[in-house]
Amino acid sequence: MDFVQLRTRLRLAPGESLPDLAATWQLLSLYGQTTAGLFAIIPPGTWDPIRGSGWRQRGAGWIFRSREPVDGVVSRLSVAPVRGDPSAYTVRIATPHASFVSAAPVPPLTLKVILDGPPSTSCGEAHFGTATDPQPACGPLTRGGVLTCR
Repeated sequence: MDFVQLRTRLRLAPGESLPDLAATWQLLSLYGQTTAGLFAIIPPGTWDPIRGSGWRQRGAGWIFRSREPVDGVVSRLSVAPVRGDPSAYTVRIATPHASFVSAAPVPPLTLKVILDGPPSTSCGEAHFGTATDPQPACGPLTRGGVLTCR
């Protein structure tokens, strides 16, 4: 098993608001130095204890959790507003139970997040350098195989 944590800040276009994440599809793609990448489509739906996955709203933010990683990659996705900046959101992605056998991410990385399904107006892209680059960057891989990018 591999573990990747990503945290970034995304800004919505002027006049846009965060969609109801439990009612829309989300798309995440993460690409590194190789052409292979990680790709996950997060389905709509509120928390379902039987399936062990779904969205919950927390204040003005949202949290998605899944016992089994979606598309073998994403186990947790949170989207929360940034205080004092109504158009900015902090997006955190965690993959504590994923397996990257075919597409291990190697920094520098590019993360693309689409929050309202295709065609999208609520999307963002973040670039993470290597540990020696200015932030945002990914730290070195730990002995346990954890890659953290902030």
